[in-house]
This record gives sequence, structure tokens and C-alpha cells, in this order.
Amino acid sequence: MVFKTPRLCKILPVLCMVLLCATQAVAQQQEEQSKAEWVTLDNSSSAHIAALRTWTLETSHGFRWDDGRAAFVTYWQNTTSKEFLRCVDFVDTNFANTNSYCAAPVQR
Repeated sequence: MVFKTPRLCKILPVLCMVLLCATQAVAQQQEEQSKAEWVTLDNSSSAHIAALRTWTLETSHGFRWDDGRAAFVTYWQNTTSKEFLRCVDFVDTNFANTNSYCAAPVQR
């Protein structure tokens, strides 16, 4: 198919406008998503959340550093309020807990 210059000149402004609108929509969506963030809860850990009967473990992921340290991320859901929490636990090479915290998602 061969494009003729006059036809391309008619289509090109329309294509540019469509691209501009699509780019603006994506940027607006990313801005709205960036308003959501995780807020750390005081005195919280996955051990504390696990001991409560109203929270269930949804999923977990483990990450290991080359020196043997590791981090575990767990996601919890409250069975009554349907709230979510994300907890992160750090362990040393002996698997001793070195730090823990939980955070809740909030929309700003």
C-alpha cells in the first residue's frame, strides 16, 4: 500500500490528537494511582496479626540477599471488615527476626 502525501497530511493531525489524548489519560490515571499509599501501623507485625482470629493470610513472598538475610512480605485480609494489611518481616542469617512492620493502604 502506498501512502499519498495529501492523504497522509489529512490523517497525521488526527493521529497526533489521538496520541495526545491517550497520553493524557494514562498520565491522569497514574496520578490518581500515586495518591494511594501504604501507611505504617504502630507496634504491628505479622506475628501480631497472625495471632488475631479476624485476619487471614492471603499470600506471601520471600526475598533473599546473597549474604543470607531475607525479607518476607505477607498480605492479610480482615474477615469482617475486608480491610487489607501488608506486613514485612526481616530476618538475619540465623533466621532471627531483626525488624517487622505492617502497613495499611490509604487513598489520599
